[in-house]
Amino acid sequence: PKFEALEIKPCLPEHIKQASVQRKFRNATYYIKVFNTGAKKIEKFVVNGIEQKDCLVKPTQEIIEVEIYM
Repeated sequence: PKFEALEIKPCLPEHIKQASVQRKFRNATYYIKVFNTGAKKIEKFVVNGIEQKDCLVKPTQEIIEVEIYM
């Protein structure tokens, strides 16, 4: 993790289509879901329903939901 934010860069093998993990960081709980669409890179990164441009997520609230499509 970076000091001010959690950097999320998942890597799944081709045969795993979906994965989820829960992580605590700086008094926040991150619920992270990764969807493997077969792309070679991250196509869509969504934090609390809002699409983001990068993979750094700041702990702005107690519960943070992250969806990554790759």
